[in-house]
Amino acid sequence: PSRIFYEDKVWDTAQRRHFRWRDASGERLDVYKPGAEYCIRSLLTQGTLTLAVQHCCYDRHRRLLTRGTGAGSPDLVSPDVSPQLHYTVDVLPWRLCQGDFTVYSLVRPPDNSNNCTHNPPDDEFSKQVQLAKYY
Repeated sequence: PSRIFYEDKVWDTAQRRHFRWRDASGERLDVYKPGAEYCIRSLLTQGTLTLAVQHCCYDRHRRLLTRGTGAGSPDLVSPDVSPQLHYTVDVLPWRLCQGDFTVYSLVRPPDNSNNCTHNPPDDEFSKQVQLAKYY
């Protein structure tokens, strides 16, 4: 959603309600989400007990990255709750995979519950998989 910079609420048609999001593009995308042009993270919803939030990333054409190195993933602990706990639970496991998104995605697959078109395309995704294996 490119309007996230102007309006932090996005309508979710499946759940029939608004969710709030924040720009998360300043979080070293070159390291943690290579290939992503910008990312957003959902904000905690009042009245829920969960600490989890969703992290979504987009390419330079503002299309959702549904797989590959730049795709977002669920965060089990929002950095708004505890930056240290978020690092321990969400960032450190990625680092332990040494940048191999294929391993990390087995446990934390990107959420494509809206069935968006696969992005990146198959040829680029295959290249990313090969590079990850020999990182």
